[in-house]
Amino acid sequence: MEQPQRSTYQDDEISLVDLAIILIRRRWWLIGTAGVIILLTLAFALLTHGDPEYQYTSIYQQTEAEPGRPLTSSASVIQQMESLDWPNYQRRYKEENKVEILPFDLEINNPDNTTLVTLNSTATVKNRDQVLNLHETLLGSVIERQQQVLERKQSQLERSIERTSTQLERVENTDSEASIELAANYADRLFQLERELENLTEGEVIEYAARGEEVEGISSIMILVLGIVLGGIAGIMMAFFVEFVCRVRESLAAESK
Repeated sequence: MEQPQRSTYQDDEISLVDLAIILIRRRWWLIGTAGVIILLTLAFALLTHGDPEYQYTSIYQQTEAEPGRPLTSSASVIQQMESLDWPNYQRRYKEENKVEILPFDLEINNPDNTTLVTLNSTATVKNRDQVLNLHETLLGSVIERQQQVLERKQSQLERSIERTSTQLERVENTDSEASIELAANYADRLFQLERELENLTEGEVIEYAARGEEVEGISSIMILVLGIVLGGIAGIMMAFFVEFVCRVRESLAAESK
């Protein structure tokens, strides 16, 4: 009777001693892999460790129809800046300076329950003047548009006041009971229009590119520690992988004999 062929494979169970032996045997793979990753991490940490960056903030008080109510919605103002002014500025800057990436960013916000618009940029001290130019350019466009809206509203109210005043004078010169009621309505309307005109407030820039606290990034030490950890893990995995490949090759060689 034919005896079943004995498996040439060794027992799959492995002890901690076996693991230690594998790591010792493949130590140069472990050390080499870990060393490469640590060196790459160190190089990255050195390259990214540059001048400190700060937050620069500009604040614009919008034109108001009355206290607390902007003449133009804050969402509309921000949308025009994000979809028109900021893209145009980026395109001009890249063309003039022959660069692909700007050395600063921009974030536009409207704090809750306010008529303020804030511009925030993160940049180094040496790029502060460029951030200032960015904020001045964008806010200059906003101020120009807001001024046009304000002037149109003022003209509209002034025409309405003049027309209502003429109608009031005409009614006051008429002696009738109906004219008294009409005069009261015109007087009330005239008061409302004059009040609206008086409440109109021109927008203004409260501050330009005021420097805030330093922006905290990932420290070089943290990057290096992370590189050491990842290097150690990758080195151990590489050592076991090399051992696995060698075992497979030995097994295939044994079966082919």
